[in-house]
Formats: sequence, structure tokens, C-alpha cells
Amino acid sequence: MGGFFGVFIKEGRREIKVSTFLKHLVSRGYKYFLSFEEGLQKGREIKGKDGGSLTCSTVFFYGNSEETLPINRDGCFLFCNGFPFYRGRKDLEYLFEDLVSCLQRRDMFKKLRNVLNRLTGEFSLLLTDFKKALVVRGTLAGKPLFYSTGANLFLVSSERKFIWSIGEENPSQLPPKEILFFNGENGGNVVRCKFSSFKLSPVSSSLIYNSDLVFQKLKTNILNYLNLINYGKVALSFSGGLDSSILAKIFSDLEIDLTLVTVGLRNSLDIENSEKAAELLGLNLVKKEITPELVEKKMFEIGLAMEDVNPLNLTIGTPLFFSAETAKEKGIYNYITGNGADELFGGYKKYEKILDKENELKEMLTMDVKNLWRTNVDRDNLICSFHSRDLYAPYVNEELAEISLNLPLNQKIAIVGNKKLRKVILRKLAEKISLPKEIVNKEKKAIQYGSGSSKIIHKLIKNMVNEETKAKITATTLCEIIKEKIKEELKS
Repeated sequence: MGGFFGVFIKEGRREIKVSTFLKHLVSRGYKYFLSFEEGLQKGREIKGKDGGSLTCSTVFFYGNSEETLPINRDGCFLFCNGFPFYRGRKDLEYLFEDLVSCLQRRDMFKKLRNVLNRLTGEFSLLLTDFKKALVVRGTLAGKPLFYSTGANLFLVSSERKFIWSIGEENPSQLPPKEILFFNGENGGNVVRCKFSSFKLSPVSSSLIYNSDLVFQKLKTNILNYLNLINYGKVALSFSGGLDSSILAKIFSDLEIDLTLVTVGLRNSLDIENSEKAAELLGLNLVKKEITPELVEKKMFEIGLAMEDVNPLNLTIGTPLFFSAETAKEKGIYNYITGNGADELFGGYKKYEKILDKENELKEMLTMDVKNLWRTNVDRDNLICSFHSRDLYAPYVNEELAEISLNLPLNQKIAIVGNKKLRKVILRKLAEKISLPKEIVNKEKKAIQYGSGSSKIIHKLIKNMVNEETKAKITATTLCEIIKEKIKEELKS
């Protein structure tokens, strides 16, 4: 697990301070750091405010081990965040060679698309010789990437925090399957384009869209992931509900050293359900009880971790923050979530309300899958990165997404008696892998309600008053206060 950020000066030179950002990397647990200045490699450990200023095109890499260091040859470097899998291999040398070859061709973008469409996994990458830079964000679950092209600079980063620390207010978010190409030899021109898109037509006319297919793909995704990492122990964000219990059963059957982690108010629904489900599954459960006092104390850190601070993200991200923090305390590096199952398989209550409007429902389901990176994936990756944990969400996989977009609606939501049953296909899958009926049939509340985080946030807001105007603080104004505090901190 690591990240990178790059500064490319379009013209002339400019001093840029990076010490504040590096200070935050230290506090988050990243211990290894490399800078590359004008092709010169310098390696050192991060220490306090080490780093000073930059005055030339520079790329920084940070991480926890030398295994994730960039590949380099003849003054060209490949930086990678995440787990790319290229042409059936996890060896990045092949990818490096093919990408460098593409940059030397007149039909560069055509050749790049051919190479990048052979890439799978969750990743973002940067290839540079410090005069040019190719930036790529991978598939639906690809690691976050942000960029800015203002003020005579091209900035790219695995986190917004770096770009904010330089003083650029509104970095752009690079969507999955897109490329940025910076050409410093052509006035600093930046080109952005797609290298692929979702398949909305059937993946194969011979496929039968049933729970066996979903299970096969889900298990294959998990096995591919385990082959890419030195996994050791694995922590799973656990609520006792259907989505996380399916993952728990699969990981357990694969004999992975698994720890379930649940977060919530004392006696909250998620705590109670998790205790019962963990006992039924015979798995180890670690509970983290949160209180209004603890959340208030950590509020700034929670906002700093997720970056995109809004009322919904705050209530959803708070339990994830403490869950990832708990995994870190337990020394568990790999962190798994069940996110994405609701969007892929019709788990939200809002879908029930338009069940009789087939076209409208299909459009909503499609858009929710396509926007997973923006609504869930980036926030969750950033929160886990804040605790130097590596996030993996098995449901957020491109092949599963394409299958889900082609599933008949009655495989997602069905009317059974006088009830509407959501995630039908996942319940069938759960039965096939012998999950207890208590879990298969359980209706689950959203994480912000099941954990009690929404209740905590609203309780905190109720007691807040603006010191200057004496007006009551709303959820929106609280988020604005947190965002301003973050930006002030990063500029200091």
C-alpha cells in the first residue's frame, strides 16, 4: 500500500512547500518515502517535517515497504498504487515495457488503449520521465486519483490533501478507465480521455444469470486478490448482515486468518447482529464501541481522512474510520468491506419505491453502479489509507458489475407474498454456501443507522452553536467548518 504525488512545472520554476503534507504521512504511519528530482533518485525515511520545498518537476512516492517501490529504467519511472494484474501476470515489468513503448509511437493513444484494456485489478499509476507524464486510473474499484492544471502547474495525487497543501482549492477527480497525459515538451498541454467503458449489453449470450454465476465470479475475484497480496491476516468490516456474512463465509472456507470487526454504539443493531452472526459462523469478532465524546474528539481526523466532507459521508464514513483504525491497532493490514452489493444487487429501499417503473428503476440501478467510485470507493479508500490499511471491496468488480447490469430485475427485487424482497440473488447465493437462515433472511439497516453513527452526529449537532452568530449549527455548516479547518491545517 502506498501512494504518489507529482508536481510538473509547465514553464520556468516555482517553489512549492511540501513539509505539511509529509508531516501528515508520518502521523498516519507511512514510514518509507522516495523523491525523484530531475531523474535523481533519493530515498529516505519520513521524519517529522522533512521534505522542505520543491523547485522542479518532482514525483514523491510513499508507502510501507520496498516491495511497492517504482520500476525504473533509462530515466523513466512507473509508480503504482494498488494491485494491477497485466496479461495474466502480477509482474509489473511487462506493463512497464509496454507503456514505455506506447509513449514512443505516433498512435500513442490507440496503443495505450490496447495495453490498458489488458489490465485488471484495483490500481492507479503514473509513468514519467519528468518531462512527460502518463496518469491512469484503473477499473471501477481503482485507487483514487486527483489532479489540478492551474497556476502554471500540473499536479497529480493519490489524495486531495497534497493538492490542497499547495494552495490549489478544487482538484478534479479522475474517473475510472481514464487517462491524463501531460506533455512538458509541448507547453505543458494536458490531454484527458477514456481508454474503455462499461459493457451494457450481455457479456455473453451463453451465460445464465443466476446465483451460481455470481458466486463463481465473486470467489474468483477473491482468489485473484489473494494471489496478488502477501495477505497474512485479513480484517472484514462486519455488520452481521447478508453482504458481509457472504464474504465472511467465503474467506473462512478458504481458510484465511479472518477477523470480523464491527463498530457501533453500545447495544446498537450492528453490534447485536454481529455478535449473533459471528457466533453462528464460528468466527472471531472484535467490537469497537463508539460514543458521542469519541466521535467529537476524532471529528477533524475523520474529515481529514475522507476529504469529501458532506453530511452523508460523515455518517457513513465515521464507523468505517473506527473500523479501519481497529484493524490497524490489531496489526491487520488487509481490510475488506462488503460495499457495492446494494448498488449491484438492488439492496436499497429507494429501489422498492419505483419497482413498478421498470425503465426508471433500470436507469437508477445502472447509474448507481457507474457512480460507485464517486459515492463509495474513493471515500473508503482514502479512509483506509489514512490508517495505512489496504482496502479491498470484492463486490466492486468490473465483471460482477457487468453481470449485475444484465440481471433480470426479479433477480434483484421480487414480490414475495405481500413483501418486497431485495437482493434476491444474493440470498440464493447465501443458501447455496450454507449460511444460517437467520442471516439469509435478515433485513439490514444502512450502516449509519445500524451503527448509530447518524444518531451520534445529530446529537452532536444539536448541542452546537456558532460562536459568532449564536445560530444553531446544521449538518451542512458543520461539514463546511471541518473542510475549512482541514485546508487551514494543510496550508500552515
